[in-house]
Amino acid sequence: MEQSLRAKERGSEESAVIEDGGKMEKAVKLKELIGEMDLGSEEGTSYWNRKTGEFVYITDEMMEAAEEGTPPEDFPDWMRKPIAIAGDILQHEADYVVLPSKFDINENRIMEAFCSLPREPGISETLLRDIKGRGAFGRFKDRIHELGIEDDWYKFKEEALKKIAVEWCEENQLTYIDE
Repeated sequence: MEQSLRAKERGSEESAVIEDGGKMEKAVKLKELIGEMDLGSEEGTSYWNRKTGEFVYITDEMMEAAEEGTPPEDFPDWMRKPIAIAGDILQHEADYVVLPSKFDINENRIMEAFCSLPREPGISETLLRDIKGRGAFGRFKDRIHELGIEDDWYKFKEEALKKIAVEWCEENQLTYIDE
């Protein structure tokens, strides 16, 4: 089936819509996806809504409330909409795609790859030593600041997340926009 991509103006925002045999589906903006992936948490799950093009984060507690059929009115105002969305996820699973989790992303592996890049003698070894054991992330942050390579780290991490995001889109047969 042939897919066509067209952009619609919505105020100052541009939204891409995929037309596939009458079925409408949004295209994923990689920059937004990477931001959502970077915010991930172990206390819930992030989803991409194929129809609305929105990312939603649902805590385990909210999903449990929806699974048990607890009325959203039994919860504080700020929880009601996410619980209703959790219910929609349960009823329309095909409309939602689970984003890569922190476990799928494995920032430690990304840090290790960054530390292993060719550098001046001794720097890679020092960085690799810093990322071992308890408090590794703090030591790593301090060291890259000390070495003046913070920008290099953030660019490297962004590219690693972008690669994961593209693979996720392709695995889930989603069209994406790389702005």
